[in-house]
Amino acid sequence: MRLGDSGVEVLGVCSGAIGIGDPVAVVPRAVHSDDDHATAYGFEKVAGDA
Repeated sequence: MRLGDSGVEVLGVCSGAIGIGDPVAVVPRAVHSDDDHATAYGFEKVAGDA
């Protein structure tokens, strides 16, 4: 996903069905393994019109 005209791109996992052009929010997601805890990012569809 590209963030506006900033040139910043974010890769992440989508929660639920998201279509091209749908408004989304970038949300942090905890990622756990046996030895480590980290934060990754995902997307959730924003309700309403954008």
